[in-house]
Amino acid sequence: MKPHIAHRIIRFGREILGIGAQIEGLPEPEQADRVIEALESWYRRIGTPVTFKEGGIVNTDIDALTKQALQLGNFWGIQGYSAEDVKKIYELCRRE
Repeated sequence: MKPHIAHRIIRFGREILGIGAQIEGLPEPEQADRVIEALESWYRRIGTPVTFKEGGIVNTDIDALTKQALQLGNFWGIQGYSAEDVKKIYELCRRE
């Protein structure tokens, strides 16, 4: 969803993370990537895992997790994410 909401990610970086000066002048996609990196860095500083490995999760069933996420999203009224979108998010969580 990043290409569709890059402006919101960038706004978050400027207003919440305070990194406006660090991303100023970069192309929008790169600004969004830098904000995401800064958020992941902050999560790690406060001890929040960002990947499955960091969270101690070794066995993942991406299909089952995707199904559950879509069901919960439907229950909570969250729209706009396909099964493929959710799988891509979980695949990002598998990185080292």
